[in-house]
Amino acid sequence: MSNMPGIGSSLRGAFDVVEGPLTRASEASLQSDALLDALAVAWKLRRRAARRLEAASEPWLRVWGFATRSDVTALANQVAALERELRSRR
Repeated sequence: MSNMPGIGSSLRGAFDVVEGPLTRASEASLQSDALLDALAVAWKLRRRAARRLEAASEPWLRVWGFATRSDVTALANQVAALERELRSRR
């Protein structure tokens, strides 16, 4: 690029022309209630889909001998209970 004089300034000018309107538009949309509502709905739909997938896959995971989320949660609770019991005996 050093052998092409003015290319940096022309690229910067083109960037500035495009960046200004895009920045204003994106700032306006990011602060809108509609976007926040859409994000909340998308979050809820994703969580619902994850729960359904987990419920559908759990029996198959058990058949194949893999630990499920509920298995891991139960084990974590047992370990925590043992840790509490050990601490209380000290």
